[in-house]
Amino acid sequence: MTVPRVGTVRQCPAEGLNRPPGGSCCRYAVLRVRHDENDASVEQRVEVGRRIREWRLRLRWDQKKLARQVNLCDKRARCDSNMVSRWECGRNLPGPFYQELLCVTFADADGEAVAGRVPAVDRRAFIRDALGFGAAGLLAANDGLPWERIRHALENPGRIDQRTVEGLERMTIGLERLEQQVGPVALIGAVAGHLDAMNAMLEAPMPSGLRPRVCSIASETAGLLAVAKAQAGHAQSAAVYLKLALEQAREADDRPLGAWLMGRYTCSQPAYRNDPGLRLHHFVSGAFGFGAHEASTPARAWFAAKAADIYALLGRADDCLRALDRAETICSGSNPPDAGRPRHAFCDLGEAWLAAERGGSLARLGHSDAAREAIDRARLLGQADLGRVDLWLLLAQARSCAHDQEPGEACRIASRVALTARELQFDIVIDEVRKLHSVDLARWSSDPAVVSLDEQLAVV
Repeated sequence: MTVPRVGTVRQCPAEGLNRPPGGSCCRYAVLRVRHDENDASVEQRVEVGRRIREWRLRLRWDQKKLARQVNLCDKRARCDSNMVSRWECGRNLPGPFYQELLCVTFADADGEAVAGRVPAVDRRAFIRDALGFGAAGLLAANDGLPWERIRHALENPGRIDQRTVEGLERMTIGLERLEQQVGPVALIGAVAGHLDAMNAMLEAPMPSGLRPRVCSIASETAGLLAVAKAQAGHAQSAAVYLKLALEQAREADDRPLGAWLMGRYTCSQPAYRNDPGLRLHHFVSGAFGFGAHEASTPARAWFAAKAADIYALLGRADDCLRALDRAETICSGSNPPDAGRPRHAFCDLGEAWLAAERGGSLARLGHSDAAREAIDRARLLGQADLGRVDLWLLLAQARSCAHDQEPGEACRIASRVALTARELQFDIVIDEVRKLHSVDLARWSSDPAVVSLDEQLAVV
């Protein structure tokens, strides 16, 4: 799909950001800088400094002007031109306090980049990642990606080659891995910047053989952004990005990707989560013009597991167990797995993931002993690699405790999940804790632990 033009600037659907033709690519989060000041290498400090200087020059400010603007954001700030100089030269890395003030300063001042149409939270998140402070800073600095080549392609429209596309693809996979480590809100800025860069590339001529692949990668990235938006509770914005993702998947003629995006969005969008019958139809038959049967082998296994969870929610135990068995059969029959999405999946769709899905579904059915056994197996197999899946495992464990008439333990686990989900701004998980409180723990409404959990959820 071709991104529409508005006046003399390129407009990207990603967060409504505008990019001047041939201008700086500082808005693209080519982000490989860790944000831990104590661990910052010389290369990392220099990279952050370069980005601060690039954005300052974009605004035509000198170092004194930037320092003054930073100080206006917070009366505790004591920034001066010498401090800015040390940042830009790579001698020092801004600490968390000044990182936030820099993001606020640039977000409020750079009208050309944000055009006054990006919500303040998203705008700051975008700039945080563009400066190297945000979630994508967790990506390794020595990951072998051709950063300079990608930057060159952005500064010279039409000059894109195979290696550049491979770099874009690996960046997308890195962001998908990062999704399992950070909350959806923290991810939005980095993904929006990555999508913005690819849409800018798609405006310019490129070899005909590369365009479908870039469209496919852009579609995958837009889908990731749609999911992050949905998980953060931004339903309307999520729907816009899903539409863009599906349009780009169609242009790339990537049917398996479109099917995968359909399933991931179905699982994340709050409106669908409140309609289990509709979600079940999507996972079994498909939606948005893509059939479930068109998905890759790993995606079909994932669909089967999600269908099992819905069957459990509806109390259809036999259908649930059959769906779990189907997911296991699909996984065991794909060796090696075929190409397609998901390229980086939860627990790599292996034994740990299967055990986690089985534990969650069995806990919903009230089969607490079998659920606990599956959860323990998932933890043993997955060890530290479960990522955010561990939150769902803890929820399943809390349900099992409630079924076994252990409301105190159920509330203790649920409280832990709610606190972690709040830190990650993971609204979907918080909603699940609320359902646990209102349904599974309803019979103990006067129990002090249940009352305490209710008070905690009111604050969250």
